Amino acid sequence: LIAAARDLEARCGGLDTIVLFGVSMGGNASGLAVAAQPTRNDGSTPLFDWWFNLEGATNVIETYQGARVLAPANTFAANARADIEAEMGGTFEEVPEVYAEHAVVNRVDDIAASGVKGVHMAHAAEDGLVPINQSVELDALLTEAGVPSILDVFTTRDGGEGGTTLSGYSGQDVSPLAGHATETSTTHVVMRAGFDRLAELLEEDAPLCQGRRLHGGPVTARLGC
Repeated sequence: LIAAARDLEARCGGLDTIVLFGVSMGGNASGLAVAAQPTRNDGSTPLFDWWFNLEGATNVIETYQGARVLAPANTFAANARADIEAEMGGTFEEVPEVYAEHAVVNRVDDIAASGVKGVHMAHAAEDGLVPINQSVELDALLTEAGVPSILDVFTTRDGGEGGTTLSGYSGQDVSPLAGHATETSTTHVVMRAGFDRLAELLEEDAPLCQGRRLHGGPVTARLGC
């Protein structure tokens, strides 16, 4: 991610704003890229001006432990466990320090030191793949570290597809609630929120409003924002 952003900057002869946009597992990769504190090609300013973390898996330890529990009965979880162990170089018991280093929630001080101007997050409360607590935890840590952060929490589908929901695992085929979105979606409420905020940022130069916003149907509750 860092190499790609620097290459793009060089090819374009410089860029005013670079936004790192991560979705789902991309929340892990993009968060670690910001935590690495990269600079522009000339070394003068931070490489990434803003970080968008949509329904991001930002606690690899929790994700791994969950996959390990489900692995005996779920092929997807078993593959996830194997992939994480291969990337980390062993099980959590064998290399706990590697897991800790790659958990974005443990790298908030590094993110704060990166110079990033702010972080936008969006997550569905009924997300059945990446629990919303990961975004809630990260939002609280970023706020404590002085990094401007906003978290949009969605309950209902609001006309878009539902995605993977917690209630879906119990056999409920059609749910009015929003779940985990695919990054290719342009109609899921989480992805729409990310794209809308990105447009506001780039087209209107609108600053991030700190705090949390709860969205459910026609009602939006602003919590500390």
